[in-house]
Amino acid sequence: MNLQNSLTITPVKTRIFRAQENLLDFILQSLPSPLTEKSILAVTSKIVSLSEGRLAPQASISKLDLIRQESDQYLGEIGFGCHLTIKHGLLISTAGIDESNSQTGD
Repeated sequence: MNLQNSLTITPVKTRIFRAQENLLDFILQSLPSPLTEKSILAVTSKIVSLSEGRLAPQASISKLDLIRQESDQYLGEIGFGCHLTIKHGLLISTAGIDESNSQTGD
């Protein structure tokens, strides 16, 4: 086997990330060892959104209005509450809006 073409995936378990926390500090504190050359670090979009403070209480705006506001182009609902949008040049469901894992239920 040619080891130069191998891929090793190492999940990193972290503590819960809090809204508007410093993302770089969180990553550096969470890594068990420094990254090496040619390493790839994948970060979920949810954590990026939390670090940017991109949160909205559910009662403050309807989900459809928020989807339309956050998308570059709204293409419509395709069924079962799934809305197709284009954001940053990508075809993405509901403009990337995620309602899961709310700490307060808002």
